[in-house]
Amino acid sequence: MNKKLILLLTFIINLFLFSCGGDNSVADTVIVDSNTTDTSSNLNTTDSTKYESFDNNQESNSDSNTEESTFNDQGLEDNFTNNDETTQDTTESIDSTNTDNQTTSEDTTSFFGEYNEIVVSNVEELRNALLFAKPGDRILVAPGVYKAPDSYTIEYAQMTRTIYFYSQASGTEDNPIIIEAQDPNNKPILEGLSTEGSGYILWINGGHWIIRNLILKNGGKGLMLDEASYSLIEGVEIYKIGDEGLHLRSGTSHVIVRNCIIDSIGLVQPGFGEGIYIGSDNSQWDKYDMHCDSNVIEYTIIKNTGAEGVDIKEGTVGDIVRYTKIYGGMISGENYADSFINLKGTFGRIYGCTFYRENNTLVTRGVAIVDRSSSISSNNPDISNAYDLTANNNWIWDNTFYLDASDGVMVHAYSGYDNYAWNNTRDPAGDEYQGNAPELYIEEPSNFAELSY
Repeated sequence: MNKKLILLLTFIINLFLFSCGGDNSVADTVIVDSNTTDTSSNLNTTDSTKYESFDNNQESNSDSNTEESTFNDQGLEDNFTNNDETTQDTTESIDSTNTDNQTTSEDTTSFFGEYNEIVVSNVEELRNALLFAKPGDRILVAPGVYKAPDSYTIEYAQMTRTIYFYSQASGTEDNPIIIEAQDPNNKPILEGLSTEGSGYILWINGGHWIIRNLILKNGGKGLMLDEASYSLIEGVEIYKIGDEGLHLRSGTSHVIVRNCIIDSIGLVQPGFGEGIYIGSDNSQWDKYDMHCDSNVIEYTIIKNTGAEGVDIKEGTVGDIVRYTKIYGGMISGENYADSFINLKGTFGRIYGCTFYRENNTLVTRGVAIVDRSSSISSNNPDISNAYDLTANNNWIWDNTFYLDASDGVMVHAYSGYDNYAWNNTRDPAGDEYQGNAPELYIEEPSNFAELSY
């Protein structure tokens, strides 16, 4: 046979074998640079293999002042001191009028196509990059303090909003919009003007975002997401906020909040100072889509909040809080804030978490399951199935509660139905659960083994 023909046949065979032998999983991966692979464009909230490991060993000593929590893969450490002030002292403040550092933009190729890398180094550049963001943009924020010199006034959902930094752009599944620290070890600080009022530090009104390794501080509200589904919030720190720290609102679903620190929240209105707030009160459903579903909070530290660490509202479905630590020392008791987590939605899952009462006797329940059906019917007379929109089919298991004394309970169910709690631990011993079947079953659900958590 002709030698050239043999070589040609060999090449065709090898090409065919190569095309058939690839790793099928690469189709779910967006390569954003030569060193980083991001799978957040295909967020699977039930596949635990896609998440970083978290050192969540239960301490024998409930004294939080001596505890050190390590996030293994990210290398984030929390020694429970507020380090944002020292960061500010050692970081050069960014002048919004600085023109010495111009925005640089570079087209780069990802697996799905091209994305546009934008480096910003002052407030004007950052604001413009957010305002004019488009799918595939990767905004790299240089180290520094980005203090807003003023605020925007935005009309949204029948109300006027005060906002320091914002974008109403959306990415796509294949090409999300990314905003992150240029140097993850020297996170930039986005700073508002005051904790008074309702000024949002960062507002995202669009889906398919990746927000990574930023510090937000000194605002009425911290990070606000409206209609922002299929997004990832990772390595973000939120400090010194007047009301809630992080709010997933108005149809924001399938979001992962991972490896974040939320601290010193509710400084102005403690009763509205939730660390993380998912959904909306039913009195606001004429303004916001109640369905903020299938969100995941994981490997996150929440402390010094005036209200609950996490508040999951009625009308939500399938939200998960796992492997997270919540400290209740500053929970105020105002506006009924007396628990680490307020669970008013349905099919919620709370597991693998650690809770610290920190000798705060105002914390009387660990997880409170609250039925809001009467309020739903009153505020929304057109809704006929209010009873099914709140306080049912929630599961709480494998959590540890350090309650300092024998009073208080781990889980309390107010009415509702088909809620389950089991295999939780409290220290010291005392009352464990409050609520009777069908409001609360103290056992593992019969179908638990069939599901993957």
